[in-house]
Amino acid sequence: MPNRAKTDTTYSDDPSAESSVPTDLLVSLEEVTGHTVIKITSRSGGGASREGAELVLSDESGETYTGYLSYDTRRKNDPGRKVNFRREVSVLGALSTAWADRGVRVPRLIASNEDYLATLCDLVQGDANFALIKEDELRNSVASDFMSQLADLHAIDVSSHTLDGFDDPLLSHVERVSSRIDGLRSEHLENTPIPDTLILLALEWLEQHIPPPPDRIVLVHGDAGPANFLYENGQVTAHLDWELVRYGDPMEDLAMLCIRNLFQPFMPLPAAFEAYTKAGGAAVDLDRVRYYRLYNQVGFMISSTASLTSAEREDPAVYGMNLVFSTAHMKVMVESLAELSGTSLAPNEVERVPTTARTKSFDVALNDLKRFVLPNLADQQAAAKAKGLARLVKWWSMIERYGTCFDRQELKEVSQALGTEFTEIELARLALNQAVLESSLDPKTALQLCANRVARETYLLQDAMGTFATVSYPPLE
Repeated sequence: MPNRAKTDTTYSDDPSAESSVPTDLLVSLEEVTGHTVIKITSRSGGGASREGAELVLSDESGETYTGYLSYDTRRKNDPGRKVNFRREVSVLGALSTAWADRGVRVPRLIASNEDYLATLCDLVQGDANFALIKEDELRNSVASDFMSQLADLHAIDVSSHTLDGFDDPLLSHVERVSSRIDGLRSEHLENTPIPDTLILLALEWLEQHIPPPPDRIVLVHGDAGPANFLYENGQVTAHLDWELVRYGDPMEDLAMLCIRNLFQPFMPLPAAFEAYTKAGGAAVDLDRVRYYRLYNQVGFMISSTASLTSAEREDPAVYGMNLVFSTAHMKVMVESLAELSGTSLAPNEVERVPTTARTKSFDVALNDLKRFVLPNLADQQAAAKAKGLARLVKWWSMIERYGTCFDRQELKEVSQALGTEFTEIELARLALNQAVLESSLDPKTALQLCANRVARETYLLQDAMGTFATVSYPPLE
């Protein structure tokens, strides 16, 4: 739920002239606040798919103030998002009022609208791009303040305030984690045309290795790390994107920091953990952090896989970029599960294939996008989609060249592992899934098969992925 201040603010006198904010949402906010929206500026969205706008509101006396509106027209009818939204609103409200003195800075909640998963908050000054900070001293100052506030969040007594949409804070930790794993498995099996074997393997391992309860249950932000906070003058001015907030183990947030660090580098993780404990945070347990890295990543990948493959789910905001992130996450998940399960993976050899006669058509399409389409797109969303399309064209070119060969390799490997000859890739993957669910195949053999497939999928997308094709978790100590 980014709440980002900008310096180039220009507004129209007509609230709807520059904005796609739904009229009924504006009317609802005016009714709740008792104020009139007099100016609007659309801004980049709040998070991966939410839309954003700065609103100037006026009260009866003519006094005005500026707020940031984050809303979602794409996923507003998703029941799961409704539950997340109620938790987000409840926590923002508590941190704006009853817990305002606990040291965790958030934008003050002004109003909300569940129909559009919308929050209207004070406009907070600050920048969200941590990578822009070049001076080491300033980077360390911001990062240390972030870790200090994360410790403050975990120090809040969750029994001191009733929060809407949350489970019982006294619920057994093992029961809470086990229930979520069961829910994730059901979601993946029901919402994905062909479930991913790697995800099923990860869920099986997680279920069998749930850590013992932490010293106490805390408020877990759920998506803590770079790009989900604003900073200014060496301090964090606001923590953003609370839609994954929940009760849980404090190590879940430290694990999430590791995941966000894959694509948005922070301070070295050992230094971040030290800053957290010095600020009063829980003792860092690296084994639990490793567990929750996989636990968090599986949750993200189940949602991502469904949006990329299921016709019943909303399309990703930018398919090409989502595909890049999803593939990178799968590569890291293979490495993570291999480390956790003590599996030594054999390297995958890619059989080189010559270019085809249709290669030029992909090159022409890419050239047209780069030279003629992108330079002439002033609209931010259209430009992002064009860049995503360029990544897809690169991917399609590699599929044209390697797809048949890679399918043949996978069919051979799965047929040998299961002792059955398969000629269709979908049937082979479904049979492999069944073997994993029935525990009739050695998990290490299944993981090697997944590693081979993911390596090939990464190879197909490597030109579009750039440095993300080789991303791995940095050291924890």
